Amino acid sequence: MLNHSVFWRYFIVPVFLSLVILIISLIPMVQLPEIKFIASDKLGHLIAFGLLMYSYLWAFEKQTNFYSRVSFYIIFSFLLTAGIGGGIELLQHYLPINRFGDYFDFYFDIAGIILALILFIMIKKRIIISLVLLLLVSNISFSQEKESSQDFQNTLNAEYMNPEESPLDSADLIHFTGLEFFPIENKFIVIAKIERDQALTFFEMETTTDRRPEYRIWAHATFTMDGKNFKLTIYQNKKLMNTLEYGDYLFLPFTDLSNDKTSYSGGRYIDLRMTDNDEIIIDFNKAYNPYCAYSDRWSCPIVPSDNNLDVEINAGVKKYH
Repeated sequence: MLNHSVFWRYFIVPVFLSLVILIISLIPMVQLPEIKFIASDKLGHLIAFGLLMYSYLWAFEKQTNFYSRVSFYIIFSFLLTAGIGGGIELLQHYLPINRFGDYFDFYFDIAGIILALILFIMIKKRIIISLVLLLLVSNISFSQEKESSQDFQNTLNAEYMNPEESPLDSADLIHFTGLEFFPIENKFIVIAKIERDQALTFFEMETTTDRRPEYRIWAHATFTMDGKNFKLTIYQNKKLMNTLEYGDYLFLPFTDLSNDKTSYSGGRYIDLRMTDNDEIIIDFNKAYNPYCAYSDRWSCPIVPSDNNLDVEINAGVKKYH
């Protein structure tokens, strides 16, 4: 979304330049003889639309989210500037103003636009290189996380097949060959901003039985998925935080629109570990069912209403049976 104050401060330049080019292009005149490709008229088109393209890129760069959406702004600037050039040629072709639309004019418009883009990238070279490196690091990180997702699922299957660890009833365990998982997808691995809870007071979390384990809100996590913003609350168990192995263990229960269709009706859980950063990776490919999905003999925390996601999370463990 554009910042309106930024728009009026910086976009007045490309908007004004667009109007000047339009007015000059529609002034009636006697068409001068031209030598295609080297005529001064073609050079004028190249310079004019190069300046216009650069001015739009410069104005968009002033947006606070420019470098997080750089591809969008470059494509939008290209289409906008090329559209102005093409529109002018169409007007000259159809309006009786003694001006004639010329395909070669439009080709030089495009050439100027491309040269302006190359110039813009060269000037911002260090920033562009940083963005490329950032994308490479992100892709490597997500690839590693994807491998981690597969490892988690393999470990979970091995645990559920082990009679000493499995939450399944013995009768079900006899025929159990493995859990069903959604395909692992990078879109379900999100980097969430976390805001630590200041109160840190414990409360009794409701479960499917009379058991009431004590939890506290550790942080609120916000993230974007498919262009929508979401918020989840991350909890910490009082009993586990005092143990050596699970002292940094965090609990993320959630429900989503896939529940009772392709995933367990009661929602699912994700295990996390504490971080000192203001971001945390939430991998929905690691979402697993509460033990209650497999047997009534278990007592499971009920997902708090704050953690209901208005989206289908087709990731992690699927519905059992």
